[in-house]
Amino acid sequence: TLILIDGVPLVGRSAGTLDLSRVSVGNIDRIEIVKGASSALYGSEALAGVINIITKRPRHNTFSGNVSERYSTFNTHDVNGNIVWRKNKLSRTFFANYYTSDGYDFSKLAFVQTVEPFHNITIQPKLFYDFSDKLKLITSLRFYKQQQDYKSVIEDENYEGKSNINEWNGQLRLELKWNSKIESEYEIYTTNYKADEFLNNPTGQRFEDSFYDQWLFRPEIRTTFKINNNKLTTGVGINHETLDRTYFDSEIIFDSQYFFVQYDYNPMEKLNVLTGFRYDNHN
Repeated sequence: TLILIDGVPLVGRSAGTLDLSRVSVGNIDRIEIVKGASSALYGSEALAGVINIITKRPRHNTFSGNVSERYSTFNTHDVNGNIVWRKNKLSRTFFANYYTSDGYDFSKLAFVQTVEPFHNITIQPKLFYDFSDKLKLITSLRFYKQQQDYKSVIEDENYEGKSNINEWNGQLRLELKWNSKIESEYEIYTTNYKADEFLNNPTGQRFEDSFYDQWLFRPEIRTTFKINNNKLTTGVGINHETLDRTYFDSEIIFDSQYFFVQYDYNPMEKLNVLTGFRYDNHN
């Protein structure tokens, strides 16, 4: 299942699984879900569907902010701060989240918990500028950092260490409305997910080191044509991805070029027909 934030993908999966706790919920406006492999827009990563998490965006001239804290069991604190400001053509949002927990334990082992204590922070500034009703610019940054205790029992001895995650992504998108029936989006997106952890033996000497470092760079152009109540979407883009991790002899480089076309046909209120074609050139 492809996980998107504001239409761009998150990277950094462990054994194919993406940790959803990396996504803060304090500034979410809505969540859109595509079930199954019904769309040609997203590629083979979306065979099981798409979850697009869309964050808040200023709609009217305003200046507002809020701060909240939620406390729960296991000494869990969830602190959110959000500022929204818009004046005429310029809009800004700034969101910050701090989350900490002592973890929890489903087993009876005294030393190792099911989830060890951890804390993380998310910072997400966004800027919007409306050049006109037909031309809009969106820039977005997101920073995420987490540190967690890392423990293990090996041959009846207690080993301790730390696990660190550092993630950031940046998005630049230009939205152009040619007329009432044709709209285009020009987007550049890049992200980096880096995780490293270490484990020391009972005497404090280093026993194990591991790391995971993934980069993604993706420019894309997408155009949508409105035909009565129907939509024809076409697009072209490039993926450049690298991955270096503990168990690789060298850094792996993945390049692909793709284009797609999809027609969303609505002949009547209760009937929708979606047909599409996508071509990816993988290297």
